[in-house]
Amino acid sequence: MAQSLLASPNSKTHGARPGVRRLDLGAQGGSVLFEERSPIDPATVVRMIQTGAREYRLEGPLKLRVSRQLPTENARFEFAADLLRRLGEAPRLH
Repeated sequence: MAQSLLASPNSKTHGARPGVRRLDLGAQGGSVLFEERSPIDPATVVRMIQTGAREYRLEGPLKLRVSRQLPTENARFEFAADLLRRLGEAPRLH
């Protein structure tokens, strides 16, 4: 069963990433729902999809689907923290 990691005030990810409305993760993965006006750089999301095509895919303009085995609650929280950090990274200039 998926749980919202942003909804819990005890969560390490609570309020950690502006632009993310909801982050739901369960044992098989989950989804990230972005705010309509998000400060997250779209190029960051595109890079994530290009480098992890089996793990990430867009479902519409505001939802990123995550397919990843996260069998424990601790694994889900660690993945969520890393995912939110990656979404917050500034774009790389070439």
